[in-house]
Amino acid sequence: MPKTAGTKLSTPLIQEFARYLIEDVERAPKTVDGYRDNVEFFAALHPAASTLPVERMPSAPSAPNEVKLRTTDELPWATVGLEDVERFCRMPLVGTEKPPSQSTRRKRVYALKGFFEFLVDHEVIERDPTRRLKGPGVKIGKPKPIPDDVWLLTWDQDMSIDDRVLLGLGYYAGLRRHELIGIGPQHFDLIGRRILGFQRKGGAENVVMYGGNNDLVRERLSHLAVRLDEFENDLERLCFARRRDERLLAITEHVAVHAPDSAINRRLTALSARCRVHITPHMMRHSFATNLLRMGVPELVVADQLCHANLQTTRNYADATAWYGTLVPAIGGTTPKGTDT
Repeated sequence: MPKTAGTKLSTPLIQEFARYLIEDVERAPKTVDGYRDNVEFFAALHPAASTLPVERMPSAPSAPNEVKLRTTDELPWATVGLEDVERFCRMPLVGTEKPPSQSTRRKRVYALKGFFEFLVDHEVIERDPTRRLKGPGVKIGKPKPIPDDVWLLTWDQDMSIDDRVLLGLGYYAGLRRHELIGIGPQHFDLIGRRILGFQRKGGAENVVMYGGNNDLVRERLSHLAVRLDEFENDLERLCFARRRDERLLAITEHVAVHAPDSAINRRLTALSARCRVHITPHMMRHSFATNLLRMGVPELVVADQLCHANLQTTRNYADATAWYGTLVPAIGGTTPKGTDT
């Protein structure tokens, strides 16, 4: 049976909040959609919602069971208290008694805090009911990079050009799942060997210097530089072949424009099974960060290449470099036995 999406209510202020996030804060469209959905869900539960004149909006293809209403009137947001927002953040999932996951609770908290801060800043209300609202903590495990021997074994397998470039952009450029799906040939400066002009997590943009990073790998982690030329040549070939397309990688049977993030996982799961290894998109990103750190790249540079907003997030990878033990010597040291040079 299809999952029930619940009832949502769109008001003029919620629409203005979404516009503000896109145009003024420059948040990514996916982030804005998540904020708006949660605020509209909360609005539909407001006691005054049942008294407003509303019209039903067409359901989106992605949520056929969702009931979305729109009103030209406004809710009395000043009547909302801390207990109201806390109750909403802990509400069971629609149509079930299942409690929300920590991730869902965090999304609800961030959406409501952003919305009510917006109302205070625009002098719609005087008191922010979410000021003391706290979401569940984020449990961050130690990053797990791909062992060097597993990476080399995987890279040596026979695979399509899309799989080769997918692996390379994750391992040698540190792109996230949704970035791998959304990136297009227009984002590559093949002469400068860099990626630019594409949106990253939270809507930020930066330049990924994959060419310079690869040159460092050749110099300082030469045993991992196997077929780096092949990766860059395949990337150039794919950019040329897809130069008229919106997306670079064919994640499914065609060049997917709106493929879900999970499509990357399925692609890598199939590739891992074929190679008899275990690789995930985040493991490739962790490997990219860890490799930069063990090559002696400054934390600030690593944070920029990963597009981390907080340097502490980058520092979570620092201890991971010890995971490699003495596999690769400190820069300027001697090469241990069994390490290719």
